[in-house]
Amino acid sequence: MISRLARGESIVIVDVRGADEYAAGHVDGAIHVPIESLTAELERFRAATRVVTVCEKGGGRSERAAQLLRESGIATARSLCGGTSAWKEQHLQGVPA
Repeated sequence: MISRLARGESIVIVDVRGADEYAAGHVDGAIHVPIESLTAELERFRAATRVVTVCEKGGGRSERAAQLLRESGIATARSLCGGTSAWKEQHLQGVPA
């Protein structure tokens, strides 16, 4: 994902967790759109080259959100493997996210 950003691609990171979870820590640059509000916000993502959804562990909610986006015509939507937990771990170890 870092190389895509360096090339100037439009990547939107969408944190689909609840407000308290998001406030407790999130991927740098992620916007907060809870999964239950995602369909109302679809137009925000149509111009992005890629949309990456993220939840805590990169499983249930983020994959459901990515699937919902793909079904709504945003074919490049993907879920972040490992979620916010993996991002925090890498960030703490000094590995670029």
